[in-house]
Amino acid sequence: QARLGSGDRLDRQGLLALPKPVGDCILQRLLEGVGAAQSARMLSLMRRIAEEGRGGVEVAREVFFVARADWCGLYRPAEPEPPFSQELPREVLLAGGIFPVVGDKRLKISTFHRLDAKKPEKFNKQLLKNLLDCAKIGNNVTLRVKSNGDRIALAGGPGTRPLKKLYNEAGVPLEERARLAVLADGEGLLWAEGFGVDRRAAPGPDTQVYLNIEVLEDEKDGSSRHQAGPDPAGRTGPEGCGA
Repeated sequence: QARLGSGDRLDRQGLLALPKPVGDCILQRLLEGVGAAQSARMLSLMRRIAEEGRGGVEVAREVFFVARADWCGLYRPAEPEPPFSQELPREVLLAGGIFPVVGDKRLKISTFHRLDAKKPEKFNKQLLKNLLDCAKIGNNVTLRVKSNGDRIALAGGPGTRPLKKLYNEAGVPLEERARLAVLADGEGLLWAEGFGVDRRAAPGPDTQVYLNIEVLEDEKDGSSRHQAGPDPAGRTGPEGCGA
């Protein structure tokens, strides 16, 4: 039987094991508890989210019904932190360094010259997602989190897509989205954490100097989510990036 736990959470598998009318009744009680509008369409959407074990939908103001692997239920985001945004003059960006983002997260940015023995297509795919062509980076560079209307044309992907839709399709939890970093210039997004580089800034056969982004989750132990770039001995300063 489905168990309603702390924080209005339900055992997901228990809920799905119940007869549909009983399960819908439990979901309806969740809606009643927060004064949310009730409809067959909303109940159907909530059930689908529970079945998939991912995603979410806003059922009342700042109250969401979400699902994870082992539970589903109501989620109320914590008081949001002020949106993070930091302007990075081009010369500062290309000089590299470690830049704070949100919480303990840091971005390590470094540059290196093209290595004849290491052509772009030979790079590790994960590394390639975080490499930009220095010459293709414009002015007014900003390191920030997602903003309404952000779109990106991922290198190797079809067309230009809203970043919000990519988050939805990837099942990025709502509470995590405000922590994901993006890099943008005056023309739009250059890079989005976890997804990759916009094709206009992606390295190509003529790239001479690369900018590498590495996400550090804990500055104390230097742990990182992405692979680091080539040997630091190959790094260069801003003068090699056409600053």
